Amino acid sequence: FEEKEYEIPLYVELANGSSRVWSPGQVLEKRLGLDNVQYTQNATFWRAIGRTWPIPAGVSLSQVRLNISRLLPTFRCNLMLQVKRPRNMKRHASGYNGLVPYYRFTVNGSQQNVLANLATKVGTRAYIGYASPAFSRLPDLYKHTVNSRLVAQSSFVEVTQLTGHKHWAYTHPGTIGHACSDPKYVEGSPFNVELERLAREDAEKKSSDSSNADEKQMTEALAELAGTINDVCFEESQRKNSLSLDALRWITRMERSWDQDTPEAIRHFSAIQAFCYIFEVSWFVVG
Repeated sequence: FEEKEYEIPLYVELANGSSRVWSPGQVLEKRLGLDNVQYTQNATFWRAIGRTWPIPAGVSLSQVRLNISRLLPTFRCNLMLQVKRPRNMKRHASGYNGLVPYYRFTVNGSQQNVLANLATKVGTRAYIGYASPAFSRLPDLYKHTVNSRLVAQSSFVEVTQLTGHKHWAYTHPGTIGHACSDPKYVEGSPFNVELERLAREDAEKKSSDSSNADEKQMTEALAELAGTINDVCFEESQRKNSLSLDALRWITRMERSWDQDTPEAIRHFSAIQAFCYIFEVSWFVVG
């Protein structure tokens, strides 16, 4: 289906009977970077993006300094969208036999810059982002339109999250996805060669140092790594990263299950292992 077939019923569903809706023409769209501006109280949308009540109060575009000579909407709006039609793609995934379907749209660099500038001026008074369907078949479009399920079956991403990126990729509706750039070929050393190099360097360091690492040093190293993992997961969880949220929950549950006699090294080691399990990465200890 075409982009227009999706965006018009999406705006209608979001408006939910509100008359505070405005869509610029082609000339203004290039200058503003927006497809649609409106004031919405659609609970499904605000839940989908993780906003709790009260919703943003809104802002009048006519009161935002945008260097545009003509009069812009004078009513308050709390939602400003740029709609994208994604490509339906497939990828290989770990632990999955076959190809996993996903969706991806390309970010227009100049348009993104305009939107990012607008987001800086508007701040938290309105949500400025992209909307894209998490489906690709016409029958699904018609079904979701009739059942008022387009919002629930769409991906939303704030403009600020795509700064410096060229694509937004996702597999499900909501706000979870991957901001990414074009792949670049990088040639590095084979993995086994790097492991051997690190092992040699560690052996040389130990031979020149008479005091080999004791239990205290090992515990400190584990504590440093576990602390870094916790900090990164907490930071990413604020951006609604589902894997980071899962890792934090798992680590917290384990912490609560330990008794007072559990060695500190065991606590840190378990937290690192939990992170590796959830993110499906391997942890190699060299030396």
